[in-house]
Amino acid sequence: MEQQNKGPTILGVMWATTSTALVFVVARVYTRGKILKKMGLDDYLIGLSMILGLIFVGLTTSAVRYGNGRHSETLTRDQFEKAAMLNTAGFAPGILSFTVPKLGVVALLIRLFNPSRPRKIFLWSFVGGSCMIISGCIVIIYAQCSPTRALWTVNLNSARCWSPWILVNYSLFAGALSAFLDLFLAVYPGVIMWKLQIAQRKKIGLITAFSLGACAAVVAVYKCTRIPGLADESDSTYSTADLVIWTK
Repeated sequence: MEQQNKGPTILGVMWATTSTALVFVVARVYTRGKILKKMGLDDYLIGLSMILGLIFVGLTTSAVRYGNGRHSETLTRDQFEKAAMLNTAGFAPGILSFTVPKLGVVALLIRLFNPSRPRKIFLWSFVGGSCMIISGCIVIIYAQCSPTRALWTVNLNSARCWSPWILVNYSLFAGALSAFLDLFLAVYPGVIMWKLQIAQRKKIGLITAFSLGACAAVVAVYKCTRIPGLADESDSTYSTADLVIWTK
């Protein structure tokens, strides 16, 4: 088999995006906390998301060190098991790192627009409930095998596992929901701001800034095309590499 290694691509993409995000988050927290002294719930949620993202990248970096991104048959048993274990551990903070910011956007919208109580309830219920559904992927990932270590242990005779397509199908649904949620959070502020009596130039600038969230929806849609790789249990360290990259 041709020696293929997606490890360097995983690390390059993840550390580039994470470093860029870290700069902006630190600048935001410093400005809001130290200069303006007006930290809000949205700032704390974005900070939490950044911490989760760093944990995810740290676990993924360790997984790549042991061979994640390479074909499983090119690894020793010890390398495979350590890479698979770290990769599996990384999915929880990875999924949370892109769901928590959605709650941060809701907190930001409420702080900026101070909507009526029914709208606040709708936003928190709709977005919060959707994030819980998306996070259900975490439960399925760790519950699909009994004992859980069967997810990364080779030839564990006592293991009982569900069909991997249960996780794949649920993840496809969760991915589609995530894309819709990102699109909603990009369009909703624009609709509200268009009705506000503020300077046209400022209005267009704010609408443009929020509409960038639509890019996240495009990423979520593409990520769905990588999800079937979860079903390839025979070469999991290679088949899930693209999904790991796009999770970040």
